[in-house]
Amino acid sequence: MKLDRNQSLQFLADQSPHELPKAFETIDAETLRIITRYTQEVIAHHTAGLDKLFASAAEIIRFIPNLFLHGFIARHIEPPVAARMAAHIPISQLKGIASGLSAEYNAQTALYLDPGSSAAILAAFRDTKTRAVLSQLLQLSPLRTLEVAQYAGQREHQILASLPAINFLNDLPLHSDKLKQVKTDIMRLAESRQE
Repeated sequence: MKLDRNQSLQFLADQSPHELPKAFETIDAETLRIITRYTQEVIAHHTAGLDKLFASAAEIIRFIPNLFLHGFIARHIEPPVAARMAAHIPISQLKGIASGLSAEYNAQTALYLDPGSSAAILAAFRDTKTRAVLSQLLQLSPLRTLEVAQYAGQREHQILASLPAINFLNDLPLHSDKLKQVKTDIMRLAESRQE
C-alpha cells in the first residue's frame, strides 16, 4: 500500500511518544515513503515472533479472575507489554481488567494500545475514572489523547474539554485532517464551557 505524504508523516509520528522532528516536514514525498517503508521493515524485524508470545500470554490471562489480575498486572507487567497482550484479549474482558487498574497505569498503557480499544475502555469507566485517565494521558501525550478522542464518544469529549490541561492541544502540530477536526471540536467544547 502506497502512503501519501501526510499518511507517512502520521505513521512516523505514531512510532514515538515524542513530537515528530520538524526536519521530517522538509523531506520530499518519495524520500519520506522510503523512510516509512524502511521503518516498517525495522519494526517487523524487531517484533517477529513476539505476537505469538503475547497471544499465548493473553490466552492464559483470559482464565484468571480479574481480582487476581489487578494486583499482578500493576506490579509485574509494564504498560507497553500490557498493551501488546491486550490486542489479543476481548474488549469486554479488557474493560473489567482496566477498571481495577490505576488511572496512571491505564494512561501509560493507552500510549501503546490501539486508540479504538483505549476509547472503548474509557467508555466503560465512570466519569471520575475517565477524567483521571484522560488527565494523565493528556499530560503524557497530547497527540495520543487526540488519537484516542477520535474514537471516543461525546461524553469523553466533554470530559476532555473540561480538563485544566486542555490547552496542551493548542500548539500541537497535526498531519491528519481527522485529528485536526477532533482537536477543533474539543477546543470548541472547551471554549463553550468557559462562556
